[in-house]
Amino acid sequence: MDLIDEKIIIRCEEIGENIFEWDDITFDVEKKAFLINIKYLPQKYSIIHELGHIYLAKEVKDIRIITNYYPINQYMNMRALLDGIQSHHRA
Repeated sequence: MDLIDEKIIIRCEEIGENIFEWDDITFDVEKKAFLINIKYLPQKYSIIHELGHIYLAKEVKDIRIITNYYPINQYMNMRALLDGIQSHHRA
């Protein structure tokens, strides 16, 4: 499993901008692309961390584990995530 066929756009804040609350991922339906937003000052592994979310979502075939897929007040059920990982590895 890899991310080679995914369209991914990385957007980074510049000094003095305040456009992102935190590092996050959204999916742009029109562009059919994942948008990774990186807050300034970027942490050392920010982009790798966010790519890991996309990789895991593909691995378990459940885009819902990307938090911004849901309204901000809803969270992924971790039991459903773990069940998805376990069933994937049994297959």
